[in-house]
Amino acid sequence: MDKKLFDHNALFLQKPSYWLEAWQEYRRQSLKSRRIMPDLKCWEQMAGRIKQWTEEDRTKARVKRILAWLEQQGIVFSGARILDIGAGAGSFALPFMKLGARVVALEPVEELAKVLVDKAEKKKEDALSLVSIPWEDVCLEKEGFTGQFDLVFASLTPGIHDEGTLEKMMGSSRRWCFLCESAGRRHNGVQEELWRRIFHENMPLPEYNIFFPLNYLYALGYYPSLTLWTENWVEESPVDEATDKLCRFFAMYTELTPKIKDIVAGYVFRHQDKGVFREEWHVLLGMILWDVNIKWPNLPKKV
Repeated sequence: MDKKLFDHNALFLQKPSYWLEAWQEYRRQSLKSRRIMPDLKCWEQMAGRIKQWTEEDRTKARVKRILAWLEQQGIVFSGARILDIGAGAGSFALPFMKLGARVVALEPVEELAKVLVDKAEKKKEDALSLVSIPWEDVCLEKEGFTGQFDLVFASLTPGIHDEGTLEKMMGSSRRWCFLCESAGRRHNGVQEELWRRIFHENMPLPEYNIFFPLNYLYALGYYPSLTLWTENWVEESPVDEATDKLCRFFAMYTELTPKIKDIVAGYVFRHQDKGVFREEWHVLLGMILWDVNIKWPNLPKKV
């Protein structure tokens, strides 16, 4: 590569603004740009599946992996105050409390918030506070969140998606921030094939990619730790349930016309085996942890 071109590119890669612009451009070309259903309604529609996922072995294994990694990084849960952004049905909030933390769980989907509260009551956990508004709408000063949490935690949530939501996350922390997202790679052959049949194009990439907030933070001078791993699983469903699940997915991106319903139903019927339909998932995930108090120093300019 030409040295001048290399120097020019290297200069841009060091600018936080470059990564912010790249982050938003990526989202503009992702599945997010094709969605016609409001974000909150999407998550309300998925609430039933999220409750089911919470109880699956793969989710419990991910929780165990993340908690172990956080402890290896020096996080002490006992006595800590934690803000769990997008707490869902309590996959992490409940283990946090079991480990001795006090948790503020932010979950705007009513059905999921109710499950979380019910589980906490059954386990006689009294260290939980619930906030039922989207992270985008939270005012740190009004909620009394500014610099109040030892760990601000966000795992597979739509809440952190741009400069404002990420900076707000850091503004509520007095020490640590944690973010887990897709690392830009996912494969579901069923969804991808149906997408091609319905829209006559390849399916766009997922809207979340951990590498954009990672590089933005690094450009700002923070020291984020990163770990990547792959999750693979199979979902098996009766034909009618699988058809309904796939129709609900595509309803987030287009009007469900009779033709589209027939495409989905026909595909499921042709690929079922003895009344059971299988979907295989392969997802690359990433998690980052950083201390909001530690940044690369502003070096003096050369004269």
